[in-house]
Order: sequence, then C-alpha cells, then structure tokens
Amino acid sequence: MAATREQAEQDILDKASKDPAFRQKLIDDPRATLEAELGIALPAGVEVSVVQETASKHYLVLPRDEVAAGTELSEEALASVAGAGGSGNSWNDPTCIDGNCG
Repeated sequence: MAATREQAEQDILDKASKDPAFRQKLIDDPRATLEAELGIALPAGVEVSVVQETASKHYLVLPRDEVAAGTELSEEALASVAGAGGSGNSWNDPTCIDGNCG
C-alpha cells in the first residue's frame, strides 16, 4: 500500500482511470470505497467528497483555511500536511510520518 497520502491518492486516481466500475463506486460512496481500497477505517470526523471534472466544469482544491491563512499548524495538522499516516498511509494516524511509525 502507498506510503503517503499523495501516493495513495495517485493510486486511487490511476485505478479510477482504468476501471469504470471502481470509478462509479468512488463517486457513489467515496468513504466506503476508500476504506475498502486502503484497508483502513477513516476517522469518524473525516468527510470524503469525490467530484468529476467535465469538459465545461473544472475544480480547484484549496488547502485547509489554516494553511491558506499562513497560520502556524498544530502538530496534528503538520503531520497531515507532511504525509503522515497510519498503516503506511496518511489518512488515519498523525504519529506516522511517510510510513515510518514509532
């Protein structure tokens, strides 16, 4: 499994681009699909949205407000931005940096 959130996201995008059924599951139920694909349970407070661009509609994803405002990040937020994650990914565990858990 991917070592960072960025790699996990890329792996998901790659699979969705090659597998139309997986892509539709991701659109219909992103949380359950990600949990099944990553083999983890996302924290209760995490909401997942999937949008698909069209020829006439494009999306720009902005960072969290605290990042955009240039404010100092908490240790948890910093770990998230740095690609921290449990079970070898950054979706779940702020104590694990790039798959190096300790």
